[in-house]
Amino acid sequence: MDRVSTYFDGQVSVTAIPHEMRMSHWIYAPKVEEVATQNVLLDLTGGLWDLVGASEENETLTLYLRKYPGVSEGVSISIRKGEYLLCLNGRAYEASTLRMALESYP
Repeated sequence: MDRVSTYFDGQVSVTAIPHEMRMSHWIYAPKVEEVATQNVLLDLTGGLWDLVGASEENETLTLYLRKYPGVSEGVSISIRKGEYLLCLNGRAYEASTLRMALESYP
């Protein structure tokens, strides 16, 4: 079952979409969308990135991710309200280029 949370007063939804990597090893991949337009800001479904948590503070949404099997350090992606740019390590990305940048992580 997908887990959905909303942020920025319901403007953005984050869905954790489960898929099984191996027997009883589950990943909850994040999919981030603008609610009003259904514009997908980020979709990591089917990949190796697991959504560990999310928090909203000072008009910034931060997603905490770890890469399966979880032996390397996790990363965080931040999204500023109204801008909807994805920031990883202080650098702004569009969704397609962010996914490629994440693939290079160990």
